[in-house]
Amino acid sequence: MKQISFKSYESTDFESVHVSDLINRLHDPTENLEEEFRYFIGRGQGLTPTGDDILVGILYGHFINSFIAQKHLETLGNLIRKPLTTLVSTRFLTCAIEGLFSSKITRLQHDPSLKSMKSLIKVGSSSGMDTLYGIYMALTKE
Repeated sequence: MKQISFKSYESTDFESVHVSDLINRLHDPTENLEEEFRYFIGRGQGLTPTGDDILVGILYGHFINSFIAQKHLETLGNLIRKPLTTLVSTRFLTCAIEGLFSSKITRLQHDPSLKSMKSLIKVGSSSGMDTLYGIYMALTKE
């Protein structure tokens, strides 16, 4: 993933400091992260807004190396039942909470090649890149 540049996110609502803050708090069940989740859910343009795609990527990182407290998975699940984002994103997030991801995402676990990453990046106008950014941020958390 070090061959992919995520610098374009630094001038957006999803700069690495903001995403890292969420990720670093997800392990602590004493935290209340509803407001942070609401910041991401539905934020951005398109059929699957950027914030939703980043959350899907973070969830995939969690299912590779578990770090999200059950309480936060439940909070996210409750929030996506509300009309905060698109129907398509709601479905993708629901599946991601259950550990179900598209083959372009799961392929990365078995084939983390640049070719597989580029295949994911090609999904949607920015969805693949947004998801890869979420995965990267989750897997490189401190």
